[in-house]
Amino acid sequence: MKPRSKKVKFDASWLALLPADKRGDYRFMHEVARVVKRRGIKRNNLYAIQSVIQEITCI
Repeated sequence: MKPRSKKVKFDASWLALLPADKRGDYRFMHEVARVVKRRGIKRNNLYAIQSVIQEITCI
């Protein structure tokens, strides 16, 4: 049987790292959570998550 993939979750502590105009943008928040999961970043590593957010914002 094929293992089910885990859902991507956006941690509430990451909200402070988001730019002000992206705080209610669920599509952006989902993209951040997806990239964090794909790269294997620990959820409590805020420095790495901040760099992911900056990368996605610049695109």
